[in-house]
Amino acid sequence: IKRSKAMKITFDTFELKTPSGEVKGKGTLTDLSNPRLRLNCTGKSRLEELITVAKVQEDIQGSGAISWTLDFEGPLGKEFQTTVNELKQMRWSGVVNLANTSLKFQDGIPQIEGFSAQIEMKLDKTVVKECEGKIGHVAFTGEVEVAKLKELLTNPNTPLNLTGAINIKDLDISKLPTEWQFTSSETDAASPPRQTTINLSSTIEKVVYNDFKATNVAGFINMENDVLNISNLKFNALDGQVSTNLSFR
Repeated sequence: IKRSKAMKITFDTFELKTPSGEVKGKGTLTDLSNPRLRLNCTGKSRLEELITVAKVQEDIQGSGAISWTLDFEGPLGKEFQTTVNELKQMRWSGVVNLANTSLKFQDGIPQIEGFSAQIEMKLDKTVVKECEGKIGHVAFTGEVEVAKLKELLTNPNTPLNLTGAINIKDLDISKLPTEWQFTSSETDAASPPRQTTINLSSTIEKVVYNDFKATNVAGFINMENDVLNISNLKFNALDGQVSTNLSFR
């Protein structure tokens, strides 16, 4: 039966329970030696349970509640060993909700705490809505759109394009170098950096750098071709108001 390409299993309805959650839905599974899955499901679990199932504990640690409504279709890989080529052929859409989650990555990225968001996934874009949390010492809220998520996951040369709006409560610039530390020895010198474009409307309630303090900071951030531009930058400092444009290369 395992070698039969004509094999087809149809789940009109199914319900699975795990130690931390449950999944309900329907779907079809064909050709068990080179399986292809079509699935509609809803579910809820704990982030730590999914990380254990995905066997990515060495790359990421996490905790918190996660729920989803998902429409998925694609190959799972021979003997269920998914490759990048199978990932490129997958199609998914739906909504994922995170509540009070914590994420800890490898060296370089500060731990994310108290993170909650609604993630809407479509074929051409992924939108992170009602987003709030804390990364390092920085508490934030906002909404961010990421274009072509599947291409970003499968092709290191795909440009990263971020748009949206973000609000930061307090930003201490002197803390950033110690919180964001990337290990240069792990960087592949032969691989060029991913082209990144950022367009963000931003507000910061307070910015501190040593003895300098600015409040009511607002501006539009644009980064393209390794050039960072901040336009319509306004803030209160030194008993006055400053309005300017900045460019960093």
